[in-house]
Amino acid sequence: MKKSYLAAAAILGAGIFAGQAHAAKIDLGDGKSFIFGFRGKINATYKAKRDNDDKADLVLGVPDTRIYAKGSISKIFKWGWQAELTRNAGANPEIIDAFVLLDFAKEFKLMAGAYKLPFQLNSGIYMGWSLLMPVGIGSVLDVRDVANNNNNPFANPARDRMPRSGSRSPQITAWGKVADGLFKYYLTLVDGTDEDPGAGVETKTGYGVRVEFAPVMAGYKGHPGYTLKETYLGKQNTLALGLSYFTQKNGNATNKSLGVDLMWEQNLGAVTPNLQIGYVDHKDFRGVQDNDIKGLLFQGQVLFNQKTMLGKPAITVRWAQADPGTNNINSGYKASTLGVAGQLYVKGVGNRISLAVDQVKNDDPNVKDYTDITLALWYFF
Repeated sequence: MKKSYLAAAAILGAGIFAGQAHAAKIDLGDGKSFIFGFRGKINATYKAKRDNDDKADLVLGVPDTRIYAKGSISKIFKWGWQAELTRNAGANPEIIDAFVLLDFAKEFKLMAGAYKLPFQLNSGIYMGWSLLMPVGIGSVLDVRDVANNNNNPFANPARDRMPRSGSRSPQITAWGKVADGLFKYYLTLVDGTDEDPGAGVETKTGYGVRVEFAPVMAGYKGHPGYTLKETYLGKQNTLALGLSYFTQKNGNATNKSLGVDLMWEQNLGAVTPNLQIGYVDHKDFRGVQDNDIKGLLFQGQVLFNQKTMLGKPAITVRWAQADPGTNNINSGYKASTLGVAGQLYVKGVGNRISLAVDQVKNDDPNVKDYTDITLALWYFF
């Protein structure tokens, strides 16, 4: 133990360094450890004109910069948090992730805090952290466009969400794997908040369940951890089918969301192909009456397992559609996006460079179709 503490002191004295990928880790022995790191995204988007009164523009920004820490007190008791550094002058950093995990066994883990809702594989793509390609500004996948905030089928369906992170909600979750990973389950309770007590509108506790199937007998693996990732860069052959359901009552409306997703990734030696399919169907989405919306997504990638000076190259294609339906209170018009990207995975999935073209089409005759070009750089230490 004394040697472990001396090693930890040496690491702290030397400062944070990237001796290993992604983070600085201190191992104190007896199941105690501490990890600290940074992550962020820098992008430049050629934003095409949206209507006849608009003009094309070049948008440069640093939309996301985060710090994170995680560790363990023992082999069972683990914790973590993540803070978003503000984009507004004078404002303070804000915690968007915080959890405590009781890791009893691979078959049963209990987690509490604020973190990603385990609803659907592609629930996080709209925030621009997509591992396969970035998201154009104002597309059907961009929840930061206020007009699309409640019209994006791939967003978190829970009413109560963490600030500046639409995919996270306060919740308690039991999850684990059974039959050597053949099945994986999530059972979650999501916090209900009095959105407007004066008006008599109260959000009740939300309930969610997700089940995954992975044919391990055929040599495939499912998603190993809590988070559902879009690619493992060929480090494991993945085939996972997920079924999800979430419901939450808000006043007179009850959100009912169904999700189905499939992911396949196979390392073939020279290349690693990846294919994903996602479908979601929301009734009274986010507790808004008659806000019914469906979503369909196909995306895939071919990773070339040959390192260049800047990393492994890949080509990615994605098509997604939002279908509000004719009775939807927001529009009733379909919108779709088709994207093609060239990628360089510099170090893992968190350090990469991407150049993407997004073509957005709207059935609404009052909304102009457009094509954006985005250069994005992610770093993860």
